Amino acid sequence: AILAMIAKQIIDQVMETANAHIVDVVGDYVQLRRRGSSYMACCPFHSEKTPSFSVTPAKGICYCFGCHKGGNAVNFVMEIEKLTFPEAIRFLGRRFGIDVPDVSLSPEQDQAQRERDNLYAITEYAAKQFESNLRETQEGQTLGLEYFRHRGFRDDIIALFRLGYAMQRPDDMITRAHADGYSDQMLIEAGLVSVDEQPDGTKRIKADKFRGRVIFPIQNATGKVIAFGGRLLDTRTKGVTLKYLNSPETKLYVKSDIVYGIFQARTAISRENKCFLVEGYTDVISMHQSGIANVVASSGTALTVNQIRLIKRFTTNITVLYDGDNAGIHASLRGIDMILHEGMNVKVLLLPGGQDPDEFARTHPADEFKTYVQENETDFIRFEAENLMKIAGNDPVEKARTTHTIIGSIAEVQDQIQREYYVQECSRIMGISESILFSELQKQLVNNATKERNMLIQQQRREEFARLQAQQQQNIRPNGNQFSPTSQGLPQTQLSGGPAQVGQNGLTAGPTGAPTGGPAPYGPDDMGGLSPNELAQMGMMSGGGYSAPPTYGTRNGFNSGIATQPSNATDSGANPDTEMREVVRLFITYTQNRLMEQEGQPTVGDFIISTLDTEDITSHEEMLNIMLDFYRQAPDKSQVSITQFTAIPDARVSAFIAHAVGGRQELSKIHSRYAVVEPEEKQLDYLVPRALNELRMVKLLKMIDEATDEMNRLTAENAPDEKIEEAMAMLRDLTEVKRELAMELGERAIVR
Repeated sequence: AILAMIAKQIIDQVMETANAHIVDVVGDYVQLRRRGSSYMACCPFHSEKTPSFSVTPAKGICYCFGCHKGGNAVNFVMEIEKLTFPEAIRFLGRRFGIDVPDVSLSPEQDQAQRERDNLYAITEYAAKQFESNLRETQEGQTLGLEYFRHRGFRDDIIALFRLGYAMQRPDDMITRAHADGYSDQMLIEAGLVSVDEQPDGTKRIKADKFRGRVIFPIQNATGKVIAFGGRLLDTRTKGVTLKYLNSPETKLYVKSDIVYGIFQARTAISRENKCFLVEGYTDVISMHQSGIANVVASSGTALTVNQIRLIKRFTTNITVLYDGDNAGIHASLRGIDMILHEGMNVKVLLLPGGQDPDEFARTHPADEFKTYVQENETDFIRFEAENLMKIAGNDPVEKARTTHTIIGSIAEVQDQIQREYYVQECSRIMGISESILFSELQKQLVNNATKERNMLIQQQRREEFARLQAQQQQNIRPNGNQFSPTSQGLPQTQLSGGPAQVGQNGLTAGPTGAPTGGPAPYGPDDMGGLSPNELAQMGMMSGGGYSAPPTYGTRNGFNSGIATQPSNATDSGANPDTEMREVVRLFITYTQNRLMEQEGQPTVGDFIISTLDTEDITSHEEMLNIMLDFYRQAPDKSQVSITQFTAIPDARVSAFIAHAVGGRQELSKIHSRYAVVEPEEKQLDYLVPRALNELRMVKLLKMIDEATDEMNRLTAENAPDEKIEEAMAMLRDLTEVKRELAMELGERAIVR
């Protein structure tokens, strides 16, 4: 249907009004702080630590100096709400009480808008029905309203959070919705009914999803109802596994993107410049009623990055307020690192006696609650140290693990000065020297950077695979020339183990090493006429087929003599001296290079020596030890370079350096056609930690073999049970370390 166009004067009126109140429009989504004649905030469109999003009310514009997004109030709403221009005009018209008629849309836009509007309409309809049930029916008053009042909720709070009740009759909502013109499909898409899947794939409605439950509507930041949470009444919860039942995810509701209570709390969060984060619906409501309005809930799920970023629109300060029992402590610990990584300040508050926020708020007036918060909330470092040390007890291994956990959290802090303060605090609490903690922190910072780099590289590979697949499916060569349909493929004689294929998330090894998992094979003819040798140099040929792309940071760049395979498939026959040679090669080649081009980062020489000495890793090869000891004994390590290593009067050392530096394989220029290949010195933050992890892995495999042999020996000799259990525990610990290290390495290069 073609809808009426919006009159130009209406558009002008909406834009003029919205731009005049752009601070109010933007302030609905982010926390604005006045800076002279403008306002500043952390940008809602990208993750940042320092506010770079500016709002200038005199001009009616906003702009981010980081991601460069900006414009007027309409542009802002279009971007943040993902609306078309006509939709944004209508949205702002409702915001400022201006009547805006429907607009002309394409058939696709019209359909999408209708579907979204229908979902909003039926969720709002359901919310009103639940509210009506609660207040206007005998069943709702007797069961639902009595439950809320038993929990101490006042009528004004019940109204503020739009609490309701779903009737026990299985088809109450279905019958009413049908009578008011809502179809089965709309009820299903809104998640208001349970369904049966039919053999033909269609869905048939069974009953109301939330029947017999009190209802907690879930609203987005602008107050629209997008989903529901339903709780069985206390008299019916015995033996019931799903005490709480939430809406499924829909086009409106993505659970990981929303926090409960954000609409009611956003103004208070901005005003107080602080947000309390709790677990459940009733925690939010009870605290709100006690006078603490700047509170939201993760709705009982593990905290997500998107939830943190939603809160960050309004404040950079979070106090995690969970139950004081062990489950609450672990829930707090899980979210701390994520919050810190997003550049936010985090404190933790545990309530006395294992109480949850709902119980504590109902038994303490607002003043006492606020006083308790001020006196007992603590920064994360003290919280982690005190609680993890209690768990560790006197076990030195657990204490060491606790220290690594705390250092891992400190490494997520974005501000260098704050990190230094936290290290000093950790040193004081844990009784460990600052120098050791700073050394561990540097390693963790490098590891974090390495992981981020790995993720970026993997994403780039996936995008490149997708691009190549798209080109192949469109019968277009990478160089723009046409080629024959891919369905013809390559002759099987050209392939090893069947056609090599590109998978959805990269490549997986086929029965004989050929990658599998995608729609069609690649070959020389499909790659712009490149020779097999050129493709092999790119890491794109293995046995004649298409192989995984080169692993950035492996020995000698894209050395075809290196086989790529998952780290957990590594056999224990790998030679630790081979891994040590690679570490030493990097050590002598880049001794004075910094791992990352940032002030305060360690040099490659210092980092490697510190790691080897701290973990007591040595080489069996005298020649390698000579070079390492040469650096250790140097009076001025900042002057040691490959020239000094070359001057060591040992033929073995000279030969090693000549081979390590002079024998490296140069990459063909063919790489520049398809990817940006950074020189090795630009990848040291990735290469050095990875080489050390390769070394750790092969040594760990040897330790696992020895532990296995020891356990088998004890078993064969019928040793005492405690001895066998001790050996088994050791083997389990080593295997767990191997699992964690394998996950960190991902795909690793093994020299055969």
